[in-house]
Amino acid sequence: MRYAARLKRETGFPDVFYPLGFAKNSKDRTFEISKLIADNDLDPHTDSVNFSLQTMGPGALEAVGRKNISLRGYRDLADRYAAEGYNLHPDLILPLPGETLDSFREGYAELASWEHVSRIQVYACSLLPNSPMADPDYVRAWQIETRLTPLGMPFDASADIETETVDAVVATRSMTEAEYVEAKVFVALVRALELHRLLRPVRCFVGLHSDLPVWSFYVRFARWQEENHGLLASTLGRVRVAVAASLTRDELVWPWMCAARDGSYVYYHKALALDVLNEPARFVGELRRMLVEEFTMDDGEVLDELLRYQRDQWVPPDFDPSVPAGYRFEYRLDWIAYLEGGEPLVERPIRVTYAPPEMWAEHRYVRSTEAWRRVVLIEHMAYADHCCFSARHRRVGALGHQT
Repeated sequence: MRYAARLKRETGFPDVFYPLGFAKNSKDRTFEISKLIADNDLDPHTDSVNFSLQTMGPGALEAVGRKNISLRGYRDLADRYAAEGYNLHPDLILPLPGETLDSFREGYAELASWEHVSRIQVYACSLLPNSPMADPDYVRAWQIETRLTPLGMPFDASADIETETVDAVVATRSMTEAEYVEAKVFVALVRALELHRLLRPVRCFVGLHSDLPVWSFYVRFARWQEENHGLLASTLGRVRVAVAASLTRDELVWPWMCAARDGSYVYYHKALALDVLNEPARFVGELRRMLVEEFTMDDGEVLDELLRYQRDQWVPPDFDPSVPAGYRFEYRLDWIAYLEGGEPLVERPIRVTYAPPEMWAEHRYVRSTEAWRRVVLIEHMAYADHCCFSARHRRVGALGHQT
């Protein structure tokens, strides 16, 4: 990589040189390689680093023979990358032997809550020929159930091309097929609301108030929505049906879709996000009820301002990116210091100015609601996924104002 970097500096080439096969245990070496790639403009996505975690569950790590890899070590390495300004893209595999529905939910939600994690790829578990997991004794011991499924995007049926297939795992001794479906529904929900920050400030507030784990908050949130016929209830049901119908396909390699409430046919997590952004007043009202009923919050001025702080960050589908008017807000309480800095919640007036996400600069021609949805919410682009549902801010710390 040093040689490739020197060539790039001296000649301008190679234009792109991005290795995918990073060693998993040599932390210092992989960190140095990532720095060489980013500092010498060898990767078009220079601010992103891939993390091959596979699972956050100790039971699953042991079952697949990876218990030598320390999750604490991964977190330390993630913090090191984050300190250098990188976004992290962890990889998980579902369903691995030893992974339960609860352990997967806990691990996925924990990763999604890390500040610099911008995307989590959930790959389908498959039995590769001659791999330890494909050994008949291992299959019997873990009661692994598979289905033969097309590998990757389907080709045109009229083309003279043989479609490859793979044995995709749909159930194990530790996770039933129905639980596998629920795990992928959970992925869609947390991806929409936590990774895209549509509910992160509220979730953080509840966690600080009730010492509640991230995964438990979203499990209770989903249950409340469905029991009370909330805004997201019907779409959660459609996601569940769609996942069950396309059980053996990886949702990111070939993302399957369902309908949002407004009829848009989009990827699972975007259907849930559209529900929130299309009916923000109703969703805020439901959040208030849920916080009071489910989490015993006091219904008062603090809750009023928390919900306003949360709603101010949502980017509506009809927002015109060329006119960032109204993206300056003032609050009586210092929410940034409390939710992000770990300080007590105090009455300290702050002003928050939101800059349009980077993506907007490339799409200034967008004017209509329909065009905004098409470019920002519906097209499957990784950078659009990360930055367009919720506005972001950065702190400058001057005179008590936040930008």
